[in-house]
Amino acid sequence: MWTIRIERQYWSGGPTAADCSLIKEIEHRDVTENLLLVDGLGRTHQLRILGPAGTGLRIAVEDLSVKRGAQLQSKGIDLTGCRPQELVVDFGETIELNTCTMDAGTRYRITVELPLPASFCD
Repeated sequence: MWTIRIERQYWSGGPTAADCSLIKEIEHRDVTENLLLVDGLGRTHQLRILGPAGTGLRIAVEDLSVKRGAQLQSKGIDLTGCRPQELVVDFGETIELNTCTMDAGTRYRITVELPLPASFCD
């Protein structure tokens, strides 16, 4: 089992600041195989945990755009990146998953947390 930190941000945009809204939530989830992410419009997106790989986890996403590394500093969403993808996320690394929408959507910042060492007291 792995622990994943999820920072979820619902956003909507408009021509003026009064038209914009932003809701931010943070949670930690223990996962084994699948993680269901619900966006601000009530749609469900699946993040599949395929297993350990190198210094992290191999995951698969179906319909979310992925940002990582230097891309995290860029604004906007790569709508052409909304396709099935498989990637390895190192422990402690943060990636960003975005819904493929233009006027309102959800941004997920996902961090695979380092596994805690086994305790002798367990």
